Amino acid sequence: DPQRLAPAPDGDVYAAQSGTCVFHIDVESSAQTLITRSLQSISDIALAPTGDLLVLENNDHLLRLNPATGATTLESSLSELNSPNRIAIRSNLEVFVHDQGPGLTYLVAGEVQTPIPTARTFSPSSALPVPG
Repeated sequence: DPQRLAPAPDGDVYAAQSGTCVFHIDVESSAQTLITRSLQSISDIALAPTGDLLVLENNDHLLRLNPATGATTLESSLSELNSPNRIAIRSNLEVFVHDQGPGLTYLVAGEVQTPIPTARTFSPSSALPVPG
């Protein structure tokens, strides 16, 4: 069973299975094509607008995976993060990684991980200022 999914614009899906394998799934035919089985402990995958996959491996590496060849390259060692567990990619190729340890999200550019401000969460009782 897939543990993480990354939808493709054509409707197909990339899936991380068993924590070490990445497959391409043709949703019309249900055919699965193995891309790689050489990864370790995949936390998340995301499809970049370039067609490459970004893979969080071992909670401490961000890899770029070429779906056509299965070749990987290190994007970032994520040295500033404790326990990264999710990836998001914007159309302008900015990569964001969420670190579940402190609960922060970072903009990742190579070996630079910059925390980004997040919206405050308000409970109903604190959402509005109380007149004094």
